[in-house]
Amino acid sequence: MYEIKVKIHEEADLYSSLDPDREQLDMEVVSYILHKYQEKKRREPFCVHIFSDTPVDEERVRKNFRAFLEREEKNEEQLLHISSMKQVRLFAIGLAFIAIWLLVKTITNVLIVEILSIIGSFAIWEASNIWIVEKPNIRLKKHRLRRLMDTEVRFTVQKTE
Repeated sequence: MYEIKVKIHEEADLYSSLDPDREQLDMEVVSYILHKYQEKKRREPFCVHIFSDTPVDEERVRKNFRAFLEREEKNEEQLLHISSMKQVRLFAIGLAFIAIWLLVKTITNVLIVEILSIIGSFAIWEASNIWIVEKPNIRLKKHRLRRLMDTEVRFTVQKTE
């Protein structure tokens, strides 16, 4: 089992200093965990092991970690939807400009015809980029977040002298 180790002094180190209710996890801690997770290309199970100098409310941390991951997955789902809508709009705009280009290419100024062609081609290219690059990246991030939800979170209190 692969372990992502996090060392803290006290439970407050896990939470945002701007959140008095201690529900929002600190973005540095979360970024570190996500970075370590993405670093390893393993299919084996892994866990987040939190070492602290003082006792930690384990259930609260687990609950807040899972809530953070659920919010992030929901955000990625919204991004995927927005990307799909943007892709459809760009493709429709591209087709419209190409259709106009085909209709007016013999009766209009060469410069205008070329501009219509470029705009249409660019819009279709951008729609293709969303389909080929952007959406797979969002799906991969969603997949990683789902896998992280199944992560075991362990705690160890270290004795300091």
